[in-house]
Amino acid sequence: MLSRGRSEMEFKTVHEMYRHWAETRPGLPAYYVKRQGGYVPVSWQAFGQSIRDFAVGLMALGMEYRDPVSILGLTRPEWDIADKAAMSAGGIAVGVYHSNTAAQVHHVVHHSESRFLIVENRQQWEKVRTIRKDLPHVKRFIVMDPWEGAAEEGLVSFEEVLDLGRRERPRHEQEYRRRFESVAPDDTAILFYTSGTTGPPKAAMLTHANVLAACEFMRDLKIFTAQDTSVLWLPMPHIYGRIAMIAGTYTGTVGYYAESLDKMIENLQEIRPTIFYSVPRIFEKVHSRVLSQAAESSPLKRKIFAWALATGLRRSRMLREGALPPRSLEWKYRLADRLVFRKVRQVFGGRIRILISGGAPIAKEILEFFHGAGILPLELYGITEVLGCTMNRPDRYRLGSVGPPGPGVELRLAEDGEILIRSKMVFKGYLKDPEKTAEVLSPDGWYATGDIGTVDQDGFVWITDRKKDILITAGGKNVAPQNIENILKTSPYISQALVCGDRKPYLTALITLDPEEMRKWAQAQGIEVSSLQEMASHPRVTDFIDSIVRDKNRELAQYEQIKAFRIVPEEFSQDSGTLTATLKVRRREVVKKYGHLIDEMYQA
Repeated sequence: MLSRGRSEMEFKTVHEMYRHWAETRPGLPAYYVKRQGGYVPVSWQAFGQSIRDFAVGLMALGMEYRDPVSILGLTRPEWDIADKAAMSAGGIAVGVYHSNTAAQVHHVVHHSESRFLIVENRQQWEKVRTIRKDLPHVKRFIVMDPWEGAAEEGLVSFEEVLDLGRRERPRHEQEYRRRFESVAPDDTAILFYTSGTTGPPKAAMLTHANVLAACEFMRDLKIFTAQDTSVLWLPMPHIYGRIAMIAGTYTGTVGYYAESLDKMIENLQEIRPTIFYSVPRIFEKVHSRVLSQAAESSPLKRKIFAWALATGLRRSRMLREGALPPRSLEWKYRLADRLVFRKVRQVFGGRIRILISGGAPIAKEILEFFHGAGILPLELYGITEVLGCTMNRPDRYRLGSVGPPGPGVELRLAEDGEILIRSKMVFKGYLKDPEKTAEVLSPDGWYATGDIGTVDQDGFVWITDRKKDILITAGGKNVAPQNIENILKTSPYISQALVCGDRKPYLTALITLDPEEMRKWAQAQGIEVSSLQEMASHPRVTDFIDSIVRDKNRELAQYEQIKAFRIVPEEFSQDSGTLTATLKVRRREVVKKYGHLIDEMYQA
């Protein structure tokens, strides 16, 4: 068993922490937001006032103590204000993914019995309108970005709620204070709905004590400082985005809101963060683009890039082994940095010191690439029901591992290799589902993660796969598909991969193409195609992907090798229900949608 110590909490509730910062840092920036072409700070005093005004506005609209409040939309300041306002008025905050379908929105809002539903804009309201009559618990609908005619549909604007709170403050102030102070550490602060990769989403009840313990977990890692800046963009209904934001507040890191995912590269140049949180898919895309650009350059530039990369990887290997690189290597690295790696760092704004990868596994090759380029990539492991589990640190990291257990975390392995976790961050159960809770949470507080892993002699944790995803071939071999999928995705031409083969004689894969990279390749080959569907069925494309798969098979044991594949004629996406909000593949949905292609590979 592995354990790390922890200190006592400083706050009783999440909203108490936010009030403390508003009172002790009134003139300091709480966050930055893009307005009129530039990033401007919003002070803690202004942020704290907005939280209180919105909370009182909700109370004036009929919010009762412990009422759940659902928030549907992308990450933006209004989302955060509503989140903390709901908690400070004694309620429970419920996040709803912007990519959810109307049916999925209904499940979350109805199951949580939310009394208020805050939607971002007209696009989100169009989904809600179709299910409005099936949400009997909802008292009021609030919209962040109103449009002409929104009031006629019974919507109240976000600004109207703030104005109402300011006007009604004298009447509700005493009750607001009573509710604020009445919330206990063990009361539910947030309902996190699981991603639903293996079934209907469950509502994990995370308490104020759980969230504050996660803040201390992040602080005690001694990675983040008040001098750091980060980008706020990860989805707030997911623990990764929400805890990164709240813990960032706790450690003093200042966040800048990205305008959108499409404008991320542009925003990174303006924000110039020192820390960047992301899911692996973003890092995979950056890695693929850099390799692709190098491949398209002149023969001399290709040669320089290959030399620089080899130099960076050699230096990275020595540093990770605890060896001091010789002076000759350091001179070469400085030249490589000037010619190549500085440009890689510039993608993230030029000041980046740490990349944090979470939410899904990432290929070791990609971590090594960034480390070689002079950026420290730290992988962390957290799950909805436990928040933080393990994390690499600047002074103690191992690429490919998710790091040792974090402060205050006990970790052990079950007989079958399943990772078990116990800490003050472990949730109090699933809402309205004691049976599912009992399946994963033991009476003495151990949570069964569903992840299979190992722990090396130095205490580093290595995750091999999800317990439910492990494939057992007809020959009796246990295969972890995620490792194989990550190897396939290191090709810039492959966007996603899903490995199949449970109870089958061999492994197969469904593969999606990277549209941009494949378009360039097709052009260079003189292949004329007008769509991704057309490209997926082109025989020369199939031959090209086959050569990539055969090349990647060399990195795998014989029983892990892909014997057949099919190219899916579209990308997996959130809209189609085949990706989660953190861009993880929904295996069940993919298998259901493309089962005919899987059957073909085994019939053949």
